Amino acid sequence: MKPTITLGNTYDVKYLDENNNGILCTEIIPVEGNVKSFELWNDRGIPIYHAILNILENGSAILIAKYTTYSGVKNKYTCYYDCDHREIIDSDDSTLREKRYFSQLS
Repeated sequence: MKPTITLGNTYDVKYLDENNNGILCTEIIPVEGNVKSFELWNDRGIPIYHAILNILENGSAILIAKYTTYSGVKNKYTCYYDCDHREIIDSDDSTLREKRYFSQLS
């Protein structure tokens, strides 16, 4: 079966809605090239979660996250979002294909 790209939840709902998932957010000074940046975290319970969401001028975004699992394993991952704020998801979970699709949006 050929891998496919689908679109998931928006970053507005998934991360910036304060009533969602217990993730807290604070707007921070954006990194150069971004119009907005947010620091996201969960400091209550496990997994311990910390991320930076950088929003580009066209509405697309990149989320860089770090978290510690219940068993103490530390992980990092990157999520890409399209111009409609929807998460780009590859059916084979290939970040490389997600990044390639994201790069073609501009």
